[in-house]
Amino acid sequence: MEVPEAAVEEYRYMLDRGYNPASALRLVGERHLLPAEASNVLRRRVFPRGWVTSVEGKMLLPKDLECRRVAVDLYNVLITCEARLAGDAFLSDDGLWRDARGVYGKYRVSDDTRPALACIVRFLAENHVAQVRFLLDAQVSRSGDLASLARNVLTGKGLAGKVKVLKDVDASMRRLGRTNWVVATSDTGIIRYVTTVVDVPGGMQL
Repeated sequence: MEVPEAAVEEYRYMLDRGYNPASALRLVGERHLLPAEASNVLRRRVFPRGWVTSVEGKMLLPKDLECRRVAVDLYNVLITCEARLAGDAFLSDDGLWRDARGVYGKYRVSDDTRPALACIVRFLAENHVAQVRFLLDAQVSRSGDLASLARNVLTGKGLAGKVKVLKDVDASMRRLGRTNWVVATSDTGIIRYVTTVVDVPGGMQL
């Protein structure tokens, strides 16, 4: 979904000057007659400079992952990887790839799932991580099916790791991210509280 560059610049201008994000988004959306999908892309693509600087200080490159432990917010990362493979993800101001599909909470294993999982696991294996932990939200229907598939893909690549289905993935990610685990997610509610972040969708081979 293309967003007019004028809308991007106006929204960024307002965020950098402390406008409430929801109010700024509504004003820009009404001014440019943006459909709901374009407004969602704008909300997830554009960030104030202070946030961008904060994330830049936490972001690791793929080469920095060697011998590190990585915790993956699996639904978040997987959905974005699927979108990148389909060509409908976008790079946000803070250097993280995101999608605007809106399928979280309604996610279902599909023909796109295994290729995206394979890309994630290949990225981690090729960058020689020491250990992986995939975390899935129990609230999403049939998380157990995805967990089983993820375990199979992990085993196939010989990566040391665990797959866990949890009731509060965000809290677990924040807790791990305050220790020596690298966090893989684009969720701002997690990134705000952790020490290091890696963008798996941005680093994977298409």
